[in-house]
Amino acid sequence: MCRERVVEEETPARLQGYANEYCGMNAVPMLTKSEDKAMYFLENRHLESLLTEVVYAVWSAENYDRAFLFYERDVLRVARGVHGLQVGVDNARIVIEAAPFPEEAILDRRDAPGILFLQRRYFVRSDFPRIRAFVEGQQGGTSELMAIVDEMAI
Repeated sequence: MCRERVVEEETPARLQGYANEYCGMNAVPMLTKSEDKAMYFLENRHLESLLTEVVYAVWSAENYDRAFLFYERDVLRVARGVHGLQVGVDNARIVIEAAPFPEEAILDRRDAPGILFLQRRYFVRSDFPRIRAFVEGQQGGTSELMAIVDEMAI
């Protein structure tokens, strides 16, 4: 009889929560379902058991809809179970020829708008033009980000 050995890998500190320099707050990264599926190669059935935050998504100036956000640390845990630990997640990225994970500095800039919008129970995608400009470093720092949030999250 063979016993299954359970291995628990450590979750990166960044996903547990960190002080985000752009918004001056503690950040715990969250992703939408489509981001989860694209980054970690999961299906809807893999995400069903995870807790979600329900917020209003900003799609355009007067177009709001509900969005379901997942904690990235929980998604990583599920992905490791599906693909076979972190090495399986990394191998899946290679097989599917996915883009590598962004650098820490880009991730910090990606998380900052999400944190500030989430405080107001809103969500805006990182590919939204003004948010993308901030994430890619084309548009200033904290004061510019606060102006974007104040303008969009009415």
